[in-house]
This record gives sequence, structure tokens and C-alpha cells, in this order.
Amino acid sequence: MLSSPATGQVMLTHSPKGYGRQRPKVLILLRQGDSTLITFLLSILPSLAGKVKIYLEREVMATLTHDHDVLTLYGSDCIAPYVSCATSDFGTLSSSTIPSSYGDVPYDTVPSPLTPPVNDEVSPQPDLVCTIGGDGLLMHASTLFPKACPPILCIAGGSLGFLTPFCKSECAEGILWGVGLGASQSPPLDSPPAPKNLPVSELGFDEIEDLELPPSRPSSKPNPVVATSPVFATPSLKLSLRIRLECTVLSPSNSVRCRFPVLNEVVIDRGSSSFLTSLEAYVDGSHLATVAADGVIVATPTGSTAYSMAAGGSVVHPCVPCMLFTAVAPHVMGTRPMVFPDHCTLQIKVPEDSRADAAVSFDGKYRRLLRRGERVVIRVGMYPVPTINKRDHSVDWLEGLRKSFGFNYRVGQRSLFDDGEEEIKAE
Repeated sequence: MLSSPATGQVMLTHSPKGYGRQRPKVLILLRQGDSTLITFLLSILPSLAGKVKIYLEREVMATLTHDHDVLTLYGSDCIAPYVSCATSDFGTLSSSTIPSSYGDVPYDTVPSPLTPPVNDEVSPQPDLVCTIGGDGLLMHASTLFPKACPPILCIAGGSLGFLTPFCKSECAEGILWGVGLGASQSPPLDSPPAPKNLPVSELGFDEIEDLELPPSRPSSKPNPVVATSPVFATPSLKLSLRIRLECTVLSPSNSVRCRFPVLNEVVIDRGSSSFLTSLEAYVDGSHLATVAADGVIVATPTGSTAYSMAAGGSVVHPCVPCMLFTAVAPHVMGTRPMVFPDHCTLQIKVPEDSRADAAVSFDGKYRRLLRRGERVVIRVGMYPVPTINKRDHSVDWLEGLRKSFGFNYRVGQRSLFDDGEEEIKAE
């Protein structure tokens, strides 16, 4: 029996020697169309050159090569374009009635983000992913790794920043700290050794263990480690393992139209129809409800603060293993948001007698048409997305709620004898 819950925070330590002669590989993702982030990336490249091998998406790489000639400055051994190894068939399904390969050709022409590259050499799996942008960039990183995903360091470069706890001034140091090559990679001299060292390059989510670092003993000796930020003063990483949904669109004949990993939510809505959509929902094969509404949202705990929250769903801690079921503008007063455990399988079907077709989208994009008789099978996937916490998964989450959504802010009560101005404060 585990001494701590399986949903507890995973702590990892790094052993830089585990990389051998190879430098750690870091994939840096930038928000598209933001020239200021290109300038910022150029400013941190000297700090990373020679220590890690940097991979960039081909559009960013082309811009840096054409406009700033980075290959001449740093060489192809330091910086290279990244080619994803993601494929459409990313997992196994337990039901024997669902084939493991594609059957029907999709009705629409929207390309899948998980189409394997053609005539391209696939890049090696990075040891760390760094996103510099908004929360949507984390969703994009999730689609690049439909199976085991490297730890992701999220740098705030967008407008909301709920899932990006690190600021841009911490980017270069955070990347080096994330692969165990920072200034504070070694613990204090009189700190007890960590129980186990795991290089990030060898991590697989079948082998990850719940590591507990022993507390440091008080020391009278000066600490030889000098870190520019107290955040990076420890060799350990705290990761939140964010569950993903494995979503499969099936035709009436049970052939697979497409599969997607979903980090935030899958939304089945009325599409371009002016009618309320009628959707049949099933839990583990049992009929749950026939929902007459604008649509249905099935969200992860990470996505509980996105569209689901706007539609009246609960806010859930990111480490709770569950799925959220929320109807969008239901036409029945008794319809309420529901939460299901992670072992359940949900099915949302467009009935044969529906007035119109429906539509489905995954993490807010990759929209697909759902015709009458088709359904979406949703279950919790085998491969979570590990995101690096700045302090702790609860502290970062609550700080994001306060900063991004004004959580628990109210007008403070005044003393009866105080004539001062009202002050808004957080409880």
C-alpha cells in the first residue's frame, strides 16, 4: 500500500551525468505571430548555447534562420528544427467492438494535428519542453506528444497566464534547472542525499515513482550554491500530472473516424444549426440522460476553469482524477453539472431522430462534423501531461485563480467608526 495517495505530487531529482556525452534536448515552443517573443528568444540563446540542444518548430526556425542567421551564429549542433513523431493512432482501446485502425474516411477535410510527418526524419524525444506564450500553447504541446510527454515548463507570454506560473525573466534559468544543469543543481553539503536520481531523458510514465525528498537539516556552514532565484534553490522538480482524455469519434458502423488527446475539454454542440441539439449521454454503457441544450462539455480537472466553468461547472483541483460533465444552456431545469471518476467511460451520441447534425471540437479546435448516429467515446487516457510547478501544485493553482479570475475577492467590512474608503481584499 502506498504511503501517499496516487494523485499526490510527483517529485523528481536530476542526475546530469545520466546524459552521458549528449547534451539535454529542449523543445522551445513560441506563440505564433508574436515578434516580441522572437526577440526574447534571441536574448536567452547565449545563456543556453553549449549547455543544451535547442529544438524549435519549423516556422520559428525558418524565421530565425532567414532574419537572424542563427545557424551561422550557433551551428546545427546547438539549434535545430523539430519534427513531431505524433501519429493519429496513439493508443489502445479496451472495447473489442472498436477497431484499432481507421475505417471510414472523415467526412470533413480539416486535417488532423496528429498526422505523421511525410518524408521527414523524426526528431528525438526532448528531455524538456518549454512553452513561451499563453495557456493555449500548453494545449498545442499536448498534441505533439499523444503518448509519454516530457515535463513542460510554462513561461507566461500571453494574456491570461493561468497555467503559466513562470515569468520570462526566469526562462533561461528555469530551462537549465529543468534539465539539472542550473547553478543550483547540487544540494547543500550537509543535506542528506536524495533517495533516487532519475534523468529526465529516461523518464517514462510507467516507471515514474512518487519520490519524497527528505527535509534538509539546519546547517551552520555557508551554502556554496548560489541561485539567482529562490525558486531554483533545490535540485528537485515538483510536477503536476495533468490527466488527458482519450477521445474517439465513431461512425454508426463502429469504425474510427479520428482520435485526439484532450487536455482541457471536448465540446459537442449544435454546430451551425439554429435548433437545440439533442444528445444521448451514456456512462459505462448505461443511459445517463438525453440532453436538450446548446451542447455538452466533458472536461478534465485542468479544463474545469475554462469553458466548463463559464457554463456553470465546478472548479476542480488539477490532481483530482475525474471527468466533468456540463451541459451548455440546458432546456431542462433539472440538468446539473456532474463529476465522474476516472475509470468511467462516457459516450455522447447524436440520436438518429435528431433534428440536425452536431459538431465536436477538441481543446477548442480541430472541429469535426457529427452526423446522426455518430458518437464520441471519452475515457481518461494512459498518458498524463507533467507540468513543472513553481512552488506547489496547490499554491500555483490558487494563485492562478486569484490572479486570473479574481477568486475570493470581496469588499472588506469596515469598522463602524471608520469613515475611510472601502477596500477590496482577498480573504
